[in-house]
Amino acid sequence: FLKEPDAPPRIDRPALSDTFGLTRRECEIVCHLAEGMGVDGIAGHLGLRVGTVRQNLKSAYEKTQVHNQAALVALALSFAR
Repeated sequence: FLKEPDAPPRIDRPALSDTFGLTRRECEIVCHLAEGMGVDGIAGHLGLRVGTVRQNLKSAYEKTQVHNQAALVALALSFAR
């Protein structure tokens, strides 16, 4: 199969969520981060406050046992199809 080179990665959200016990919102935010969006962009896209996005990311860090955005993105991308 051919993949579009500039297309965002298709992350297997159910697998990511189930593996780490992420909520739907945490998983959604992590996936947007892995697609290259920043915290401000994610907040605007989802209609949330920046602080809410940051809190969800903090929770995702704890559940996945990573300590920064780069590690969280790498982990999410490991679930790409």
